[in-house]
Amino acid sequence: MPEPLVDKTEELRRLVEYFPLYRPGESVFVCRDETNFYVHYGCYKHEDNLSNFDLQITGDTCFILTFNIPSEERRRGNGRSLYNVIERFCTDSFNTTRFRTTPSGFSKQPNPSDGKCFWEKMGFSYINGVEVEKIL
Repeated sequence: MPEPLVDKTEELRRLVEYFPLYRPGESVFVCRDETNFYVHYGCYKHEDNLSNFDLQITGDTCFILTFNIPSEERRRGNGRSLYNVIERFCTDSFNTTRFRTTPSGFSKQPNPSDGKCFWEKMGFSYINGVEVEKIL
């Protein structure tokens, strides 16, 4: 069973409270097992109308498992703001130097103005046609 990490959870809560769409009472937690750390922000149901993310940190790599910004809040800087919380928390707390995810849905669609998807705008590059990666 994963072990809760109260100090890391409070660090994340302090960072996420500055996220413009943060709602008091949203779930925030960090835990670990023998080999990985797990990080969660948002709601347990992953409803489309709430901002949320789930991360798995293994070694120096953060795998972004889920990431959502409500559709009505997109293209307003909120995705960048929430990603910045992830990057800052992971680099400061776990010395993470590599971030990976598999774009899907809206985050995979190129912006008509520059042809880049959300993750490319965050500094990620496609590594195999499916996954994107950012190395700091």
